[in-house]
Amino acid sequence: MKKVIGVLSFIILIIGLVGCGGAKEESSTYTLSAAGTEIEVTYYYKKDEVTKQTTNSTVAYSSMGAANKEEAETIIEPLAKQYENVKGIKHEVEYQEDKLVEKTEVDYTKADLKEVSRLTGSMFEDAEAAGFVSMKKSEEMLLSNGFTKK
Repeated sequence: MKKVIGVLSFIILIIGLVGCGGAKEESSTYTLSAAGTEIEVTYYYKKDEVTKQTTNSTVAYSSMGAANKEEAETIIEPLAKQYENVKGIKHEVEYQEDKLVEKTEVDYTKADLKEVSRLTGSMFEDAEAAGFVSMKKSEEMLLSNGFTKK
C-alpha cells in the first residue's frame, strides 16, 4: 500500500511540475520624461500576453497647472476615485511639496479588461476583443508615443 501511495505521489508531483512549466515570465520597462513629468511603465508577460503592469509617475504640480498640493489634489482626486474598488488594480497617490508620485499596478489575471479600458489614462487597442493585453502591441504603442525602452 505504501508503495502505491508513493508511486501516486510521484505521478502527481510530475504532473504538477509539467503543468507549471510553460512560458517563463519576462519583464520590460519603458520610460518617458517630458515637461515636469517622469513615467516608468513595466510590463510582466508570458509570450505575448501581459500578466501585470506597473506604472510609476512623478508629476510636478506646475506641469499640471497647479500652484500647490491642494490644487493638485482637486485635479487628481476625481480621477483617482475611478480606480477605487476596481478588481485587479492597486492605485495610490502621494502628494509631496512640489510634485505628486502616482503608483498604479494592474494584475491582468484578475482585472476585467472592459472595466480597465474605461479608466482615464488607459490606452487599449483591440485588447478586449483579443481577451488579453498584447506585449508586442503595448511596446509599439509606447514607443510611438515617445517612450524609450530601458
